[in-house]
Amino acid sequence: VLSEAERTQPDVVLLDEHLSVGSVGHTASLLRASVPECQVVVLAAEEDDAGLLAAVEAGATGYVTKDFGIVDLLEGTREVHRGEALIPGRMLGTLLASLVERRRREREALLRISQLTARERQVLELLAAGVNNRAIAGTLMISPDTARTHVQNLLHKLGLHSRLEAGGFARQADLMPGPGSKGRIPGRPPQQPGWHRIVDDADSESPPHT
Repeated sequence: VLSEAERTQPDVVLLDEHLSVGSVGHTASLLRASVPECQVVVLAAEEDDAGLLAAVEAGATGYVTKDFGIVDLLEGTREVHRGEALIPGRMLGTLLASLVERRRREREALLRISQLTARERQVLELLAAGVNNRAIAGTLMISPDTARTHVQNLLHKLGLHSRLEAGGFARQADLMPGPGSKGRIPGRPPQQPGWHRIVDDADSESPPHT
């Protein structure tokens, strides 16, 4: 999918979740990174709130199921190309609630992280990458004992109990770049598309506009 998209530079890609390599969110993220102008519409077997959230956060601007009518799909694809979003109306409430909750967790995490020194934040980034104290010491050019002290101090300030928990805290709060990420500034939420068009359950298969 990625190589073909890079070769053809499409305006819109219909991404079948079962044909993606790895998670559909990860594939959508890679597509958006490789072909920034390309819009992604995820084609799912059935409605899944977690799948929708992952797709939107990866940069997808559309999410429909396979029972979506072909005429509506064609028209929806044109609307996505025009900069609108395509999403089942009955899923919108859960999506918005999930996005609000995620932002709340990020703000809470940022408040906790603001207590850390600059060096402790560097150590937290390395913990999120899964490295041990010796690797932290080598990367930051400090002694292993000093690295251990920084880990203990940041765990105390964050109210956590283990290195594993600290790494998970950083990743789950989306404070550290992951695979396919462009390394956005910690705490800055990704741009969300404007929800200009909501798929109405009663949409009929009217002929597409030409």
